Amino acid sequence: MTELKEGVIDRVKDYNNWERIFFMLAYGLVLLYIVAPIVAVVMIAQVLCTFGGGGLNSNLTEFGESLVEYIQQTIDFLLYKSNKKPFPFKPFPNFGKEKNSRSETESSEIKVKPEPKTAAKKKSVKKAVKSKKVKKKVSTKKLDG
Repeated sequence: MTELKEGVIDRVKDYNNWERIFFMLAYGLVLLYIVAPIVAVVMIAQVLCTFGGGGLNSNLTEFGESLVEYIQQTIDFLLYKSNKKPFPFKPFPNFGKEKNSRSETESSEIKVKPEPKTAAKKKSVKKAVKSKKVKKKVSTKKLDG
C-alpha cells in the first residue's frame, strides 16, 4: 500500500500533469467565452445571408468548417483523446488552404457558359430590321398616293 501512495504522490508532483490541467482549464475557458460567441455570430451572419442574398456565404461556410475542426481538436485534448495542444500551438485548421474539392465541383456545375453569337443570328436580326423599314416605306407610299 505504501507503493500505491508513493505512485500517487509522484503523479501529483509531476509537473507535466499540472501543466496539462492548466491548459485544459485555459482551453475550456476559450471554448466557452471566445469560440461559442464566434459560433453564434457566424450562425446569425449565415441566416442573414440566406434571407438577404438567397444563399450561403461561402467564406463563412469555410470558416465554419475550420472552426468545427478546431473545436474537435480542443475537445479531443480536453478529454485526453489527444496529447497535442490545438491552436495556437499548431496552425489553425484549414487556414489559408484552398477550398475543398466538393465546393469546387459545386461551383463548376453552377457556371454556365454563354453561347457565342453566330453570324446566322446577326443576319436574321439585320433582315428583321430591314423588313420593318421596308414596310414603313410601303405604308407611307400608300397613304401619299
